[in-house]
Amino acid sequence: MATHRIGVLLNRNRCAYSYALADALDAVAADQEIELEYWPVGWASSTDLVDSTEFEETLGRAADVSGLVMFSAVFSHGLKTLAKFTQAWWPRPAASIGYRLPLVPSVVVDNRSAMHAATRHLIQEHGRRDIVFIRGRADSQEATDRYFGFRQALNEGHLILDASRVLEGDFTRQSALVALGKLPPTTPVDALIASNDEMALAAMIELERRGLRVPSDVSVIGFDDVPAAAHARSPLTTMRQPYEALAQKAIALVNEQCEGRHVPALTGVPVDFVHRVSCGCGAPR
Repeated sequence: MATHRIGVLLNRNRCAYSYALADALDAVAADQEIELEYWPVGWASSTDLVDSTEFEETLGRAADVSGLVMFSAVFSHGLKTLAKFTQAWWPRPAASIGYRLPLVPSVVVDNRSAMHAATRHLIQEHGRRDIVFIRGRADSQEATDRYFGFRQALNEGHLILDASRVLEGDFTRQSALVALGKLPPTTPVDALIASNDEMALAAMIELERRGLRVPSDVSVIGFDDVPAAAHARSPLTTMRQPYEALAQKAIALVNEQCEGRHVPALTGVPVDFVHRVSCGCGAPR
């Protein structure tokens, strides 16, 4: 029998990252005999305040749970609705995964340092100089942090940031294809970094369609290490989200609050650099 129930707040339009995180959360909950109740909400991607009816419905469903885990990384970080929700929920036990929320103990990764390491790897280990970067959603703090990590590594490598090589995406495969379609055809490219694996996987297919070989012509790196990354035609080098650690720490934070214990406002977990073929590591010579 379950010891208690925890609600999980996530986006209605699921992505590979949220599925992988949910799998890890399910495994941790099963080990601890905790029942999880998932609440996908449409207002996750809204930067504006949503209709109060949907908002109150979400709070109403949360009345019977001991605590709440929020997949905040996939929410809009315009924060209007999410901030209002957390204010209404406080001081009940909660944990945020992926984004630091006011009033909510949060578990995060260092996106900036991780993307800095990925970019530096391409520059120092593979000699890449003409690097295209596909950004994530404009309303995502994680996407912004990854972009600034990229910029920092370029600066340290004495490379000029070329605005034509910075493309706008939204974490979806289709957005990567649209972004690459806007890249001037005469632009030299010897590497591509995407803000998540979904965009990197789509970009690899499009680059090969154009006759460019990965990794001999173009190195590619993603972010998240979703299951499809390891099974791509050129297995994708990526920065692995520590799904298991994120899930364990989030549930531990909720459990400790349920017991009346003090918990830290912010907990950091490291990102793993997974070296595969797509960047050039392990590729046949």
